[in-house]
Amino acid sequence: MIQCSLRSILATAFVAIVCLIQPTIASATSCSPSGSYSFIYPSGSAIYETNNPYGDEGDSTTGTCVVNTAVYAESNLAWYTQWNQPTGETYNVYSYPEAIFDNSYSYTNLPRTLSSITSIPSTWNYGLSASDSTGYDVAYDVWVYPTSSATGTPTAEVMIWTAANFGQDGTNVGTYTIDGIPFTLYQTLPADYSWTTHPVYSFVAQNSVSYISGDLKQFLTTLTNNGYISTSTYLTSIDVGVEVRGTSGTGSLSTYDYSVYVNY
Repeated sequence: MIQCSLRSILATAFVAIVCLIQPTIASATSCSPSGSYSFIYPSGSAIYETNNPYGDEGDSTTGTCVVNTAVYAESNLAWYTQWNQPTGETYNVYSYPEAIFDNSYSYTNLPRTLSSITSIPSTWNYGLSASDSTGYDVAYDVWVYPTSSATGTPTAEVMIWTAANFGQDGTNVGTYTIDGIPFTLYQTLPADYSWTTHPVYSFVAQNSVSYISGDLKQFLTTLTNNGYISTSTYLTSIDVGVEVRGTSGTGSLSTYDYSVYVNY
């Protein structure tokens, strides 16, 4: 597998790399999009995957699919997803094919209070292909709860958008340059938007990136330092994938290399 330069999951900075040559996943990866849920638990991995068609349930002919393509280590793998979005849908998220790192495995060190976490090193190297009519955002989706049980209403959903072709809902509450990359932070509250029952904080990269490597804890620290969430709340899950919006089109996302770990 070809790697982009300057790769380092031990870095304390979040580094954006422009790759002249994208690595390739071996041989003709494909899958059949469906509106039915499917889950993959790759052998030797603490990360599992799902096509997560939550906005397209019941439609067995369209939707998303996901296949695992490689496992490099317990918290380091590769996968592929594709989608087929029909016409006549609304402009809402209708699927989020994703990889999930949560307390399903003891190796993940989750759940854990934000104050006890020292770093969350992560690398994500992917390639995106989408028709012009497709709405999407490529994003981390990080979940924070008031207790370790991760039940009830979340304290916050923290999203880190690395690429998108539409704007984020919510109030622009500032720009934060995290180790050289400018992100616009949007606060979306249930009182203002009926589609959410909990606060959503979205860090949207001002310029799309397809390779990032650094410490996710910095985003959580930005929120705690500004009083949006408390350090006593619990990180319960780190998800990554592509939110497919309800405009017509097709697309695919190939994750060549993804890793994440929680240090405390």
